Amino acid sequence: QLVSGINTEWFRKRIVKIIHKYPKTIFISDSRAYSDEFDGALRKINLREAAHVLGFNLKEPVDDDACTKISDELYERWKKTVFLTRGEDGIAVRSPDHLELIKGINTVGPSDPVGAGDALVAGVATCLGSGIGHHDAARFGNFCAAVTVTQRFTTGSPFPDQVRKIGCDPDYIYNPILADDERRTVRFGNTEIEIISDKSCGFPVHAIFDHDGTISTLREGWETDMRQIMIESVSGGQLNSIPVGLYNSICSEVDKLIDLTTGMRTIEQMRSLLKMIDQFGIVGKDDVLTEAVYKRLYLERLESHISSRLDGIMNGIFSPDDFTVKGSISFLKELNKKGIILYLASGTDEAYVRKEAGLLGYADLFNGGIFGAEDSDEEDPKKKVLKTILNKIERSNQPKVVVFGDGPVEIREAKKRDVLAVGVASDEVRRFGFNYRKRSRLVRAGADVIIPDFSDLRSVFLALKFGI
Repeated sequence: QLVSGINTEWFRKRIVKIIHKYPKTIFISDSRAYSDEFDGALRKINLREAAHVLGFNLKEPVDDDACTKISDELYERWKKTVFLTRGEDGIAVRSPDHLELIKGINTVGPSDPVGAGDALVAGVATCLGSGIGHHDAARFGNFCAAVTVTQRFTTGSPFPDQVRKIGCDPDYIYNPILADDERRTVRFGNTEIEIISDKSCGFPVHAIFDHDGTISTLREGWETDMRQIMIESVSGGQLNSIPVGLYNSICSEVDKLIDLTTGMRTIEQMRSLLKMIDQFGIVGKDDVLTEAVYKRLYLERLESHISSRLDGIMNGIFSPDDFTVKGSISFLKELNKKGIILYLASGTDEAYVRKEAGLLGYADLFNGGIFGAEDSDEEDPKKKVLKTILNKIERSNQPKVVVFGDGPVEIREAKKRDVLAVGVASDEVRRFGFNYRKRSRLVRAGADVIIPDFSDLRSVFLALKFGI
C-alpha cells in the first residue's frame, strides 16, 4: 500500500518469479501503485487505480457502460480475471467467460470503509481456494466487505455468522447514479411520474400497500419526536446548561443518525442512540437507560401526537382527507371496484393499524387483509409482514402483484420477488408533490416507477400499464 514501503522493485520482481514458478497456483494481487507489474496474477483493483493503470482521468460518477469498458480493457491488458471494485456500488468481475456487474449491498446506519477491500480479497481468496468460480467468489467477497463497513473505528473483520446473515438475504443497491442525480429522471409524458424500468405485471390480481407515508400521514413528524428524545437523552439533565458548541454538535450527530437509520426498526435506532450517548460521555454510565426504555419514551411522545389527531377526526374537527396522501382513498376504491385484492402492510403494531385505517375510512377496502407488526424483536416487522403476504399470494398461483410504498423495505422485498415496485415519494406535510429525499431512497431500493401521490389516477394507471 505504501509506495516507499517494503514493496520495492526487487521485492516485486521476486513475487512475479514466484507467480511464474507455480502456474497452477492462484495468485491475487491487490496493489495500489503497482497493479500493472504482477504478471500472471488475478487483480483486485479499484476504479481510481484502474484509471491510473490505463492512463486517463477518471470522470465520476462511473456508470455501468464506463465500468464495462474499463473492465474489458484491463482484462485485455492482463489476460487474467479482474475484480474491479466500485465502492458502495459493488464490484465488476471480468473473467475469460464474461463480465458481470455485481450490485453493492445496502447497509443501514453509519459506515466505515477501512478494511473493506481486504475483507473482499479474503472472501474471494477463500472461495477460489475452495474451488468456487470467480463470479461466485466475488459475490461472497461482496458480502464480506458489506459486513466490514458496518464496523466503525476499526479495521473491520467479517465473521461467519455476520456474512451468512447478509448473504442469505442481501439488500442490493439499484441505480445509484440515478438516485443521486434527479436530472436523469425520465418522466411519463408531461406528468410527475418517474419511469425507471419498463417492468409491468399487466392488470394486477393483488396490490400490497404500505401504510404510513403511502396512504396515511398520521405519523408525519415522527422525525421531530425522535430528534427531541435523542438530543435530551445524549445531553442527560444538562440540555439547557451545556455549551452551545456542544449542543450544536449533538444536534448535528442526531440529525445524521436519523437520516442514516430511516427505515430501520426503532429498537435498532435506539441501539445507535446508546452508542452516541457513550460517544459524547455526558451521561454517567449508571444513568444510561436501556434501548427498550428509550424506545418506549419515543413511542409515548409519538402516540400523544397521533392520539390528538385521531381525537380530532372522531370529533369532526379533522376529516380523513387531512391525514391521507392526496388521491389515495379514491385510488384504493378504484382498485377495489376493479376486483383487485388489496392488502395493507405496516411495521406498526397491527392493532394500531386496524384502528387508524378504520377511522380514516378505508379498512373495509383491504379485502386481502390488514397486517401489522407483532411484539417481537427477531426480525424487521415490515419485512416479516411483507413476506407473510407474498408467501400467501404465491400459494394462490395468481402471481400478478404490485407493491406500493414510500420506504425502502417494501420496495426491496418486492424486488427480491420480482414484483412490480411502485415508490410513493410523498410529501407528508403537504400531502401532495415530491419528497426528493424519499425519491433517492426509493430509487436505490429498486423502485420500477415513482409517483408523488395518487391525485392523477388516470396517469398512474397508464404509467403502470393497468389500463383504464
